[in-house]
Amino acid sequence: MKPASLERGRVMSFFERMGRSIAAVLLFSTTIISNADSPPKPPTWQVTESVVPLTGAASVVAVLPSSNTVLNMIGQPEAAGFVLRCQDRVLVAYVAWPQVLQVSGTAWGGGAQAMVLWKFDQGSIAANFWDRSDGGTAAGKFTTKGATKLVGQLYPAHQMVVRLTGTSTQDAIFELGDFQAVATKVGAACGVSWNYKK
Repeated sequence: MKPASLERGRVMSFFERMGRSIAAVLLFSTTIISNADSPPKPPTWQVTESVVPLTGAASVVAVLPSSNTVLNMIGQPEAAGFVLRCQDRVLVAYVAWPQVLQVSGTAWGGGAQAMVLWKFDQGSIAANFWDRSDGGTAAGKFTTKGATKLVGQLYPAHQMVVRLTGTSTQDAIFELGDFQAVATKVGAACGVSWNYKK
């Protein structure tokens, strides 16, 4: 027969292991509940810097995904993107859209334009024609002059909401975060700066 003390030791060891397992499960469950209660963090800017091999000029691209999703061409949810870019000393600012945008007007130079309803922070809603990209999946300002003006309007803002129409009309929300720092970096590559006084 096995000594009673050895049996008791095995029983105690079993319950100790069970106790540790239960404690681990409870801790894991608490972590899941805690994470479920935490609000999701808004997307942040993704900045890519490079040098153009031919000219040696700086190229800076900053992309901010929308904090909500819109439906793409096949009805699946996808984030829109707010893009600032300096390339070949040309500054552009535009919203990349997961649908082909409707043509709502024509620019003086003959390019297609999309109607945009937009606002920043708690300001009033503006209705403007933005230039439509050649592929039709972006709208914004594709010249340094136009982009400089658009970024200047947004410079003090914390949030931008944009409504565009493709196969359907949808709103995209952009939490601008450290927009001033990002705009300053992209603008500097194109020799553009903004001065904003609170």
